[in-house]
Amino acid sequence: GTGTGTGTGTGDTVITGAPDILLNDSLDEQGNASLALQLLGTRPHLVWYLPSLSDTSAATDAQNDRGFLELIPKGWLWGTLQLFVAAALAALWRARRLGPLVPERLPVTIRASETTEGRARLYRKANARDRAATALRLSTRTRLAPLIGVPPSQAHTPETFLPALARQLPTPAQDLHTLLFGPPPATDAALIALADHLDALEREVRHS
Repeated sequence: GTGTGTGTGTGDTVITGAPDILLNDSLDEQGNASLALQLLGTRPHLVWYLPSLSDTSAATDAQNDRGFLELIPKGWLWGTLQLFVAAALAALWRARRLGPLVPERLPVTIRASETTEGRARLYRKANARDRAATALRLSTRTRLAPLIGVPPSQAHTPETFLPALARQLPTPAQDLHTLLFGPPPATDAALIALADHLDALEREVRHS
């Protein structure tokens, strides 16, 4: 180990370049034991100092520590605030302005039959016979309700709708509950037959 010394008015301050000379493992190497004794035993009073966080200097440094926002100059904080305000004003400026609705003419007029056929093709492509049957029965009950004196809110209640419908038919030739509230058809042919029966029922009610 090596050391350097600086002279002062009252004594010498010795700074060692490495702590190895004071460790037991290296005392018998390169005269470390002799050097350590000469460094530590030449004065009657020896102070052994180990720095720690509880020291006065460490506490002073901790008090001097500042947060991130405290290190940023005040001008930058005001500049950032102005940027946020400018962004908010730009968003309000570019936002869609509210106003009265403006009617627009459709580019083309689509017939109701074409819309019905297109929806039917979608049902067929998705194999959604249950949805198609539900739509057919729902539409039929909605159209028949005012003809048989049933409020629209009760047009889909079997207990109210079916007795009123039976009174309008001279001789019900089929099970009205199965026709209007039954399970979905299992095949495409059954779905077509259901549509035909619903059309026939509606025509019969209108002409009765």
